[in-house]
Amino acid sequence: MNRSPLQIIAGTRVTDAMLVGTNLAENEHAAYNGSATYNKGGRVIHQHLIYESVQDGNTGHTPGALDSGQWWGKVGPTNKWAAFDLSSSTKALMTGDSYFELRSGQSISSVMLINCAGIQSVRLRLIEDGVTHFDQLHSMAAVMSEATWYSWFFDSRVNKTRLIVSDLPARPLATLRIDIYPIGGETASVGTVQFGRSYKVGIGVKTGVTLERLDFSSAEENKYTGEIDYLMPRPPGKRQQLTVVLDPSEFDATDALLDRLVGVPCMFIVPGPFKALSLWGYLPGSSQSVPYVNAPELNITIRGFPQ
Repeated sequence: MNRSPLQIIAGTRVTDAMLVGTNLAENEHAAYNGSATYNKGGRVIHQHLIYESVQDGNTGHTPGALDSGQWWGKVGPTNKWAAFDLSSSTKALMTGDSYFELRSGQSISSVMLINCAGIQSVRLRLIEDGVTHFDQLHSMAAVMSEATWYSWFFDSRVNKTRLIVSDLPARPLATLRIDIYPIGGETASVGTVQFGRSYKVGIGVKTGVTLERLDFSSAEENKYTGEIDYLMPRPPGKRQQLTVVLDPSEFDATDALLDRLVGVPCMFIVPGPFKALSLWGYLPGSSQSVPYVNAPELNITIRGFPQ
């Protein structure tokens, strides 16, 4: 058993009111106009999502409405909002220095940037009434696998793809400013930007953690030969099962926490050297058991969002 608790960072669904500033535009297409007529292939923006008309003569059918499926197909989020959906496979693209300003009205202890590429550094600040209460600059530069001359000259280097900071002070009225600085000459991207409250659960994660990779690719089979004629790749997901040993005194508190985390996107950080065991996802199910009088256990299944 790893003698460190499981860390759970409960994410926050970002709303219009929370995103108080950014220099990313939302102008890929025109906003939806209920009086306009759209032909097949025409695209519009409605509630930060891009929709494409699937047939001609499309008038008065609001994208996303219950009966709009025969008229509109959802393409995905706009670039401005791509970092705030649940999937990390839809990315916000940045050709220069970019920023987000977020104000949730509640205390947050953690910030996460997931599935990043082309980023040189990230600056995090908490600003309230013109006063900066937290200011950290984090390098996303690649680190060599080992400090040898061979690694310096020959090993490939990939910049960090994830940033998790969990030591923010409690400032519920402050604005969280995230400045993203791309590597010179590259287009930077980030799949998910999230912030929220961090929790420590249990006294250790038991060995035997299972990490399952889910392939959502679709295959087209030849009905005559049975062979695969076509394979459409899609971003994979992951599913993880683990057991956390609880202190008896925290059994009831953990039960209450799990109730609050129903339907909440979270980052689950398993202690140890394997970063792949830390998943951005949700809890489709969990159970608590007491196999020993003084050693209750929490058994959870984590379903990761597509990467």
